[in-house]
Amino acid sequence: MLNEEQKQWLEYLTKLTDRELAKRRVVGISIIALLGIIVSVLFILIDSIPFIINNFGIIIIILCYIFNLFTFILYISNFLDNLFSTSEDIHVIPKFFHKGRCQNNKK
Repeated sequence: MLNEEQKQWLEYLTKLTDRELAKRRVVGISIIALLGIIVSVLFILIDSIPFIINNFGIIIIILCYIFNLFTFILYISNFLDNLFSTSEDIHVIPKFFHKGRCQNNKK
């Protein structure tokens, strides 16, 4: 049979697993929406190429558009990096499970 400490560890691990699964479900919708936005921006960019080529008087607009595009790409890459990074600090072990504390509770 499992003692009380083992049961608490199993409950703790179950909660961590449930939290991770819930986060993955939420992230799936966000990735689909993000891909839709990227495709929309690329479609608008490709669609406006003939207009940009025919009008050389809009160099400032072109430079702003390219700057905005690179800024958007950097923002999205940073967002995806933070989204998929695995940080050990997210799941902090409660103080109850520290070695000294558990030994004191057994007395």
